[in-house]
Amino acid sequence: MFRNFRSKVTLACLLGLMALILWINRKSPRLTDFGPLQQVKTIAYVLGITIGATIFSQFTTGTMRDLYLQILENPLRRIEVSSSDEADSAATGIHIHQDSVAKLDAKWRVVLRLSTFYETVRLFAARDPETRSKLFIFISYIIFSLLTTSIITTLTPFTFNRRLDYPMTIPDATYGEYLNESDHPCAGMAVSDESKAEVEKSSTFLGWQLNNGSLFYGTFDASWCPQSRAISLAAGIHPRHPDDYAYVDSGVAVHQTALGAPAAIYNGSQFQNFLNTYVMSLMSTTQCVPVMTSNPVQCQTGGKAEVLNKSQLYIESASGDCYYTQTVNTRNLYKDALMVSIMCSTHDINATQADIGRAVMAFGALTDAQGKVAWASDLAQAINDPDPNAGKAPNSTYAVTCTVDPQKVFEYRSVTLERFTPGKSNSSAYAFFLVGGEPCTPVNSTISNILFVTATMANWNIIRENFAFDGYFSTISKAAGKNRSKPYAFPNSRNAMEDVLGLISAMVVANLRVSGKGVVADAIQDKGGRAYAIVQATRIGTHKWYGLLLIIPPLCCTFILCWLLQSNWRRSWIAGGVVYEGPSEDEPKDKRSGLLAGESIYELMSIGQSAGTGSQSAPLLATQSDRSESN
Repeated sequence: MFRNFRSKVTLACLLGLMALILWINRKSPRLTDFGPLQQVKTIAYVLGITIGATIFSQFTTGTMRDLYLQILENPLRRIEVSSSDEADSAATGIHIHQDSVAKLDAKWRVVLRLSTFYETVRLFAARDPETRSKLFIFISYIIFSLLTTSIITTLTPFTFNRRLDYPMTIPDATYGEYLNESDHPCAGMAVSDESKAEVEKSSTFLGWQLNNGSLFYGTFDASWCPQSRAISLAAGIHPRHPDDYAYVDSGVAVHQTALGAPAAIYNGSQFQNFLNTYVMSLMSTTQCVPVMTSNPVQCQTGGKAEVLNKSQLYIESASGDCYYTQTVNTRNLYKDALMVSIMCSTHDINATQADIGRAVMAFGALTDAQGKVAWASDLAQAINDPDPNAGKAPNSTYAVTCTVDPQKVFEYRSVTLERFTPGKSNSSAYAFFLVGGEPCTPVNSTISNILFVTATMANWNIIRENFAFDGYFSTISKAAGKNRSKPYAFPNSRNAMEDVLGLISAMVVANLRVSGKGVVADAIQDKGGRAYAIVQATRIGTHKWYGLLLIIPPLCCTFILCWLLQSNWRRSWIAGGVVYEGPSEDEPKDKRSGLLAGESIYELMSIGQSAGTGSQSAPLLATQSDRSESN
């Protein structure tokens, strides 16, 4: 009765294990909300499931072994020679006994896992049905041993990426009005006549006089404006391999698909708070933001650079609407080198919305009288002039005109900030990597005049570098190099100089501050969806389809047990329970009720005594025993 109960319990446990595997593979319950399981807890957890899996596997394997022994019970008890006919016993009993013992001995050794390595290998080489049955027993043990692996793998902690909604805030599209010289936004509107007059007379402002009477302006001198930091930001440009990453800002490498994406993504207070909470578990954030998809600056040879006298150099753009005369009393332009540059808005009166941000830049350079300080040549090589001698001759001049049109260079993309992971395509080795993805449609649009004017004003300090000294474009020259060919960061860049100027525009635009509450960088649901973060956490199970393969071992074990139960029920196996009497009357009698013959040495001795009662059988048993000892 106990044996039947044990078999039923084992089957129930196997069914429960299969249900558990299915449930875990579907639900994958979390062990942590974020981060890995603590080391001590991990050790205790793994140790516990290993011990439990081992006990379970041993229990089920014992049930299988018990059922195999039940199959051998009847043949084992019938190997004794029949005593009904002494003649038949003498003539045929010995042959039957020898054959039965040889077959049962081989099976019994496999069931009890006593086979040698050589015997096990022979199982796979033989082809007769008797050996195949022994091979099936051997394979059954292998399948049952896989239960431990199946349980441990199912319950092992796995790290996974968990998605969390992340309300990332970026600068909005609102702008304020100019109030006075010390209180004004970096880019905004001047409405009153007094404020417009102050803007127009200031040398640090650039304005677009709209046909409705208002003036939209941008400035570069206010310390709170990102364009005032253009030169320091330009140090992060990566000119050698811009296709790996275009520039570095706040320790984040920015890919060319995410140029100009708001720096609030990686240095804003929201991100810092999120990072402080999740620390190393934070893997990435994704949000819908405006990026600069093409270069707003286009530079080419053209314009005028002319020495008026020994202290004045005149420059003029190719269109003639932007010009400037630089006076330098500390230099003799008949002997010394000089460089001058200037920026002008292309529509300073009667401008429309489509004109805001449009500007032109003029560069002029002069090589010294000896041809040793060839700044005109440096300017020519910055735009990849095909003439190798351009600007090298003594006292030669060179002019470049750059146009700026930021109106159509911005686009919304799902931008992802990734933590650096070795082995990924991110080859920057910086802590974080910003890369752009698919286009998206924002819930709140922020592409506005603020971005246009900021992109234009970004290069004011760059082109006015070393103003009133020698005017040399140190920052541009360092990043652009000389005749540097592709790849460039922007797909429409034609030379290194305009690529550098475009990157500076992108970096300055990215560093616009969030004024007021800003806007959440969410997209419309079917056009990108909500902003979110990926956080590493720990769960049970892989939550992958191949996790269902772990159900194969318990399923096979269930089939094997059912087959064994059915086979034993059909054979009506005989339970043990004979009485073994000691060799002397003083020794106690021992009754092993319910034990199989293969489980008890008393039962085996009893069978041996019963089989050895005949005159022919006893010598046979002795012969076989001696043969075993000699082996």
